[in-house]
Amino acid sequence: MGLTYFISDVHLGEQPESIEKTRVRQFIDFLREVEKSASTVFFVGDLFDFWFEYKYVIPKKHFAVINQMVRMREKGIDITYLAGNHDFWLGQFFDRELGIHTYDNEWTGEIDGKQFYLFHGDGVAKKDYGYRFLKRILRNRISIKLYQWIHPDWGIPFHSTLLRNKQYIQ
Repeated sequence: MGLTYFISDVHLGEQPESIEKTRVRQFIDFLREVEKSASTVFFVGDLFDFWFEYKYVIPKKHFAVINQMVRMREKGIDITYLAGNHDFWLGQFFDRELGIHTYDNEWTGEIDGKQFYLFHGDGVAKKDYGYRFLKRILRNRISIKLYQWIHPDWGIPFHSTLLRNKQYIQ
């Protein structure tokens, strides 16, 4: 039996392209080291700085990382992805196409005979009314359907720009 890894808040895609290419390469190198000893990997939110699942589009800037995740799955590594505050719309791509388990909120289970509760932690602060309200709007099915009508070439840059003003989404 291999090791279990927990990875959170990588926020790939938040830096300018020149910096981001290096970060992605370094992260893939890290995942290649992880795959040597892992049996299970948990991404506990915000692997990408923005993820919105369109019906037919995968953001090309995330393709290399997704490809590495597929490679890990093909080696038998169990992968679970919990949504973070930048992963409002994971959809079913990871689950159906890649065999990566996804959860919108928390995960509870057993690892090596010990009980675990995993949660990204966004919106936990009792006085975080603005974010809790925003979260209800952004994860609402109607909001998701409306956003899917925006072409990905506009929707992805728009949301990424919105995230740069992180006072509402932290």
